[in-house]
Amino acid sequence: MAKSNIKLRTQKRKSRPFEYDRFNQSVFDKFQEQAPDGNYEVTYKRKLPDKTHSQTKTVFGLLINKAITQASDNGVDTKKFLKFLLEDTIGSGVELDDKFLYAVLLKVCPIYDEDHKNKSLSGMDIEEASRFFKNCQAVLATTGIDIPDPNKNWKEVL
Repeated sequence: MAKSNIKLRTQKRKSRPFEYDRFNQSVFDKFQEQAPDGNYEVTYKRKLPDKTHSQTKTVFGLLINKAITQASDNGVDTKKFLKFLLEDTIGSGVELDDKFLYAVLLKVCPIYDEDHKNKSLSGMDIEEASRFFKNCQAVLATTGIDIPDPNKNWKEVL
């Protein structure tokens, strides 16, 4: 039976028209193909409040700190961390630090702007920062570092 309703998410950025990511666009295209004839109503409402830059910094600060702590606890040094990226020999025994880890994660999990330049965290909107976070989780997991999803009640935890 054909569906007669659909729910999509989008984000309005920098005063540009609403854009749908590939997944939402494909869902909409499929819906449009099979939807029965008739009148449809489109409603836009603000779903989630924007995260502040401070909140985004806190989430990634926690990611970096947790990764550094687990790396230290599990003996993951720069060589082990970069083993899947580099085939050349790297001196071992050098501990990961926050600046190194952040720089590597930006290179390994890039988010690009309209000009195809790598964005820093401060230049990302919340959707991009969320995608970056998920990508960082996946990359860190390859080294045995488990980063849980951020606590939605993070203010109460701090």
